[in-house]
Amino acid sequence: MRVASPTIDLVVDDLGAGRVIVRVSGVPGRSDATVLRHTLDHQLDRAPVLLVVELDRAVSTPELREVLATARDRVRAGGGGLRVVTTGRDDAPSREITELL
Repeated sequence: MRVASPTIDLVVDDLGAGRVIVRVSGVPGRSDATVLRHTLDHQLDRAPVLLVVELDRAVSTPELREVLATARDRVRAGGGGLRVVTTGRDDAPSREITELL
């Protein structure tokens, strides 16, 4: 499912069995962070076992870190897991950055 956002491409894929991937392409601005927060909140209301947030680059803004840290804390409080990964450019491998939040 594609989610409308001002400057990023935001796609939610429900893989079933409580697993969800939220793909973020682009550099999120403040208004995008709000959309991402609402999107993650909606997914967390469904109590996923695993929520993966995939960023197409290692972007670090205060707003994004806050949104992801809040989601991490909320999913863990519900007994689930959150993984934040960056996709590599070209042939570079993906890298998990969850613990950098």
